Amino acid sequence: MKAGNPEKYKGLEMSEAAKNLLYSDPKKFASYCNGVGSRVGFLNKLAYHFIPNTIGLVNVTPASDIHDVEYTVPFEFESLALAKKAFDEANMRLYNNLVIIIERNGRDSFFYEMRMWVAGKYYDIVSGSKGETSFYKGKIIAGKKY
Repeated sequence: MKAGNPEKYKGLEMSEAAKNLLYSDPKKFASYCNGVGSRVGFLNKLAYHFIPNTIGLVNVTPASDIHDVEYTVPFEFESLALAKKAFDEANMRLYNNLVIIIERNGRDSFFYEMRMWVAGKYYDIVSGSKGETSFYKGKIIAGKKY
């Protein structure tokens, strides 16, 4: 199922800004989706090509699509505190959505524990300083462009 198709995101968590964009302009929503990984910075651009869109053979692009959009919209915040809050919430939703997708594929799966471990590692990576760099890039926060 292609990015921007609302059916792809059924039952997953999403910010109001992402949801509004999905239903008002699905093509624009899809334009922000690039799969798992970041393309911000030289090393990320290089690593991006080696990061699979699956965890233990389970497609997790619905979760990463939402995360990509939430790292893009909104692009302006009144304060750094509000931007940080949006960053933290987007990352928590990514983790929650990964868990939802993994659990849809069965807790009794041989790969369940490994998938959950990888989901936790993804959360650790995006919620760290490199994730912040990706989130803030191009945003306007308290009148200042990052």
